[in-house]
Amino acid sequence: MMNTSKKKDFHQAYDEYNKRNTHNNLPIKILKPLCIWKKRKGDKKMPTKQDELYKRWNETKNRCEISLEEYLMETTTLHDIYEKDHKGSPLTLDIINQMMKSEDDVDVVGATSIVQPNVINGNSVEV
Repeated sequence: MMNTSKKKDFHQAYDEYNKRNTHNNLPIKILKPLCIWKKRKGDKKMPTKQDELYKRWNETKNRCEISLEEYLMETTTLHDIYEKDHKGSPLTLDIINQMMKSEDDVDVVGATSIVQPNVINGNSVEV
C-alpha cells in the first residue's frame, strides 16, 4: 500500500511549497519529495537536477493521490476479482468495463459511468 514516510515527506514539502509566494527556483529538498510522491509506474527515471525536477513537478502535480489500482484495492472487492481472473494482466479500464458489464451493464468511462437501462442482449426494450 502507501509508503507513510514518503507521504509524510510529501506533505511537509507541499506545505513549504504552499507557503512560498513564488514557485520559481524551488530548492531540491522541496521538489524531490513532491516528485517522488507523484511518480507512477512507467514514468522515466527520477531527475536529479533542480530544473528537471521543477519540470517533472509541473507535469505531474495534478495527478490523483493514488492510482486506479490502489483505489480499487482499498475500496472494493473488484480488485480481488481482477486478480483472480486476470493474473499478470495490467489493470485497464477495458478490463474493468468487461467485469462491470457482466455484473450490471455499466460501462466505466474515465471517472464517470454510463448506465445502459432497458437493454437486453444489445437490443433496446420498451418498458
